[in-house]
Amino acid sequence: MKPLIFLGLGIIMAGASCSSSSTLHERTHFSKADSLTEAYLVLQDSLLQSWNRIMRTELDRSAALNSIIDNMQRTTLINDEEWKAYRSTLEQLERIRFTQKSMNDPHVIEEYDKACGELVRQLTVLSIASAQMQTAADELASFNESNVYYRRYYDSLAYEFNTFIQVNSVDLSLDSNLQLEKKPMFWSVSSH
Repeated sequence: MKPLIFLGLGIIMAGASCSSSSTLHERTHFSKADSLTEAYLVLQDSLLQSWNRIMRTELDRSAALNSIIDNMQRTTLINDEEWKAYRSTLEQLERIRFTQKSMNDPHVIEEYDKACGELVRQLTVLSIASAQMQTAADELASFNESNVYYRRYYDSLAYEFNTFIQVNSVDLSLDSNLQLEKKPMFWSVSSH
């Protein structure tokens, strides 16, 4: 009796295997438009993740600058008037920080970077003067390196995305849910 059970079980499993493989085949049959849409969405998601890393670095640098300014006041490296001036500059930086939309104007990025660079330079000079603040100066340098790296990585993804849209615009335009706008890049700034 046992051999019949195994034979019946084998037939049932073979039937299940055949039906699942035909179902799997049906599910994985994509048209060219489906494949292009999938590639578009993957590129768009990668760009978003890269953008979020850039913004996280900007926010972390801003928090570090805020902390440095407060620590300099506490350790009397700067007086109350200087503290207010630095705080005002930091607040202005946060207001003029670039967005994905404002990046279309490269002057926005350039203005932000110059203002941020000048504030970082001033605080770094003051930080180096104090042994206590040397770590803060090193931290600012690290944020600058990360910022350049993340911008270049974003630019490489944006270039790939823009090229993909340009090459496949006819097929992609069939899907009305896709926004076929090219992404601005940092190249005018990061190529310095």
